[in-house]
Amino acid sequence: MYSKDLINHLKSYSCVYWDWNGTLLDDVDICVEITNDFLTSRNAPSITKDFYLKNFTIPVMDYYKSLNIEKYGITFEEMTHHFVAEYENSRPKQILYKGVVETVKELYEFGVKQVILSAAHKNELEYQLAKNNLEEYIFEVSGATDYSAGCKLERGLKLFRKHGSGIMVGDTGHDIEIGKKMGLETVWVSDGHQCKTKIESLECLDYIYDRKKGEISKFRSIA
Repeated sequence: MYSKDLINHLKSYSCVYWDWNGTLLDDVDICVEITNDFLTSRNAPSITKDFYLKNFTIPVMDYYKSLNIEKYGITFEEMTHHFVAEYENSRPKQILYKGVVETVKELYEFGVKQVILSAAHKNELEYQLAKNNLEEYIFEVSGATDYSAGCKLERGLKLFRKHGSGIMVGDTGHDIEIGKKMGLETVWVSDGHQCKTKIESLECLDYIYDRKKGEISKFRSIA
């Protein structure tokens, strides 16, 4: 995650609005594993990571529909309940992307305010921040109060009224769309929960950060 290119770009903003899952927290493989454990237990076909990256979306219900779970007698409620329970059990093996701590600390040292806006439950966010000793560097955390991972626009607008202009950093098209509706510039981060083809038609995206190369570049929509 850490690169001088990213730091030099983000430090020019007064506030960085971070997404969490897939942006700072490296949990993609865990999500695929949990999904497959449940599907195979119900005699439904498993998915590949490539399928996940091409189909995952927010609201999560739309992603579940792409799995055709109803064909195998699985309800959305069952899928959600299983995922939430197993995701909580996976806490011990959840880790941040390499370089996240250094990135957050360095931006803090530059005087950049940092907040987290996530569809994840607020309790999960607070747990992970404490686990990784990042609480003092994050000004505010805004997470969901239930486990539906629904739209976070209302919470985002509330954050914006408090903290003002800045830049949204996220790994999904939903993050980018929310950021733009908040009046922010936006950065999509690679190697998260969605592949690049999911965001190539977005007209509201400003920058792409290639996590592997450590390079940030201006985005050109193909729409």
